Formats: sequence, structure tokens, C-alpha cells
Amino acid sequence: MGVGVVRPNLVVVGVGHSGTTILTKMIRELGWCSVDADERYLENKKVREANRHALTKETLPVVLIEDIISELNDNEPWVIKDPRFTVTLHLWKNVFTKLNSFPVVVKISKDLKAVKESYIRRKEIVKGKPGNKWKGALAGFT
Repeated sequence: MGVGVVRPNLVVVGVGHSGTTILTKMIRELGWCSVDADERYLENKKVREANRHALTKETLPVVLIEDIISELNDNEPWVIKDPRFTVTLHLWKNVFTKLNSFPVVVKISKDLKAVKESYIRRKEIVKGKPGNKWKGALAGFT
């Protein structure tokens, strides 16, 4: 009799330009579902919208959260990522408790100088310094 392999649900956390998209693509290729993700960044569209809301309101929108919970519970094992999690992840802890199983948080980091150079090389505008919000974002998850 074989032993079943349990694949946990995953939340990938990292600043933009740190490799989260590449990591998420690899995880998806291994069989995880990237629920309702765009093809360019592999970000769940509703999660991204909820995080954008959270950046300005410091709360998650209840209506979107109900949809997100339903979609994730129906598509296990799943992987989600959004660079905004570096600032908003602490708001998601209560949401994660409502899922079929609490996800594993995968933190990816990259030298901040390399992140800055990536933004410059791609001619993208950055407000503030990337990556300086880790301590607050991961509170309660470590």
C-alpha cells in the first residue's frame, strides 16, 4: 500500500523583481493550481484586488474574500502570490483560518541592490524602498 503525498497550499511572498513569478511558475508546473491567475505575473486577480484595497484601507474587502475562500477551497493544492503580501500578509491570517487547510508561506528574498537594479533596468518606477516591510508583514507567521 502506497503512502499518499500531501501537497500543502502555498502563499509565495516576496517583493517585486525578487523571483516570485518564476518560483510560482515552477510550483504550478509541479501540479499546484494558480487559481484565476493572470498569465504575466501569475497573480490571482481577486487576491491582487483585495491587496490593493488593503494598501489604502488597511482592511480586506469582505465580498472579495468570500469569493477567494470559495475558489481556493475548490482548487487544492493551490499557490497564490502577490508582491503586496509583503505589506498585507498580516491581514490574511484570519482569512487563511477559514480555508480547508492553513497554507504554507514561502518567503523568497533577493539582494535589495539586485532588486533595485532590476527595476531600473526595466524602467519601472518604484515608490519608496522595496523590501523594507518584512517584519510587519510576517508577524504571526514565523
